[in-house]
Amino acid sequence: MPRVHFVKKAMKDNVAVKKGEPYYWWEFRFGGKHYSATPPKQSQLTQSEFLSTVYDLNDRLDSLTADDFSDLGFQLQDIADEFRSQAEECESKKSNMPDSLQESPTGNLLEERACACNDIADSLENIDCEVDESEWEQEVKDELGETATPEEIEEEIESRRIEKMDELISEAQTYQYDGE
Repeated sequence: MPRVHFVKKAMKDNVAVKKGEPYYWWEFRFGGKHYSATPPKQSQLTQSEFLSTVYDLNDRLDSLTADDFSDLGFQLQDIADEFRSQAEECESKKSNMPDSLQESPTGNLLEERACACNDIADSLENIDCEVDESEWEQEVKDELGETATPEEIEEEIESRRIEKMDELISEAQTYQYDGE
């Protein structure tokens, strides 16, 4: 991974900023200089197409937000599909290698990557985003008692909704690619 440099004030305009503005730059051994006004993402600091893609997927998991449970389910399925696609690509690359190289370190790396991506996809697909909020209403009414106002009941249901959403998002964020 390249070393990232931070410059407090640009001496002249560059592709990322105007003169006087702060910026980051880094360069690969064989790849030219890269500039950014913001700190680079992990996916920008690799020349591996696979790692760049899975690091982007990790970033998507880290910044996961949703308005409702079905939206969260769609997002998780989309990310799982992309992890599965990466696994298929690794499997395809390995199967396209000559038989004598399939058991080489490179072949083993491709197999490990495929297994890891499939495991992550399976885990994300197993997160149950089918939440029946109708059960909460009766539970809340029983807990708060007969003196509870409709506003108090709705407030408690919303609190449970947020808590469950945060729980599901936190669970999803634990499934990330951390291999090589």
